[in-house]
Amino acid sequence: MKAIILLTILLFSSCKKNEGKGGSSSITGVLTTNVYNNSDSLIGKYPKANEDLFIIYGEGNTFYNDKISTSYDGSFKFDYLEKGKYTIYYYEDCATCPEEEQVVLVPAEISKNKSTLDLGELNVKKISNKGTSSIEGSIFVKNYNSTGTFINEGPGADIDVYIIYNDNLTYSDRIRSNNNGDFSFPNLANGHYTIYAYSDCPLCPDGLQAVLSSVNITNQNEIVNAGTITINQ
Repeated sequence: MKAIILLTILLFSSCKKNEGKGGSSSITGVLTTNVYNNSDSLIGKYPKANEDLFIIYGEGNTFYNDKISTSYDGSFKFDYLEKGKYTIYYYEDCATCPEEEQVVLVPAEISKNKSTLDLGELNVKKISNKGTSSIEGSIFVKNYNSTGTFINEGPGADIDVYIIYNDNLTYSDRIRSNNNGDFSFPNLANGHYTIYAYSDCPLCPDGLQAVLSSVNITNQNEIVNAGTITINQ
């Protein structure tokens, strides 16, 4: 009889599912950018498109298990999840933090199979150096195969482009180039800016290197050309 009870316990344990992939439930929500000026006053809000969100399975973990990007309307969905506890997190601006950004943790718990847990609207704080000028430029891509042989080149469509204001340690905004490789950062104040995109670099420790373009805005209503940033892929 004891053997039958032990076998039943083992079978039950083997069927128990932990948090993570393989289930029938989902976690959804919408990421919204709240824009603040340097006086910490809210000056606008809009859906946060193409923003990375991370998910941690279970409790006590410090490394994320999966990552997705928000859609054009800020919506997101982590799919095929088991019942259990999760943590969703993302990054936002923080004027008083050493690296000028902080992580936002959102706990979530799925209690039923075949269910959808809607986290609703999650707010991302963005500190804007708002002004009336803009910086424009373009991305040009040179494509190589795995052996380093040149294949072709042309406008860099849908490439992440970053901007740093003055001597900040982290980027203050990120956009993607359009189908023609063009990009534009609007509503900028006077100051020094660094624009960059990442280029493949087989000899670099991370396999990537930043290609930079530095410009200054000195007047209101100014359109500054950052030129063409050429990257390898």
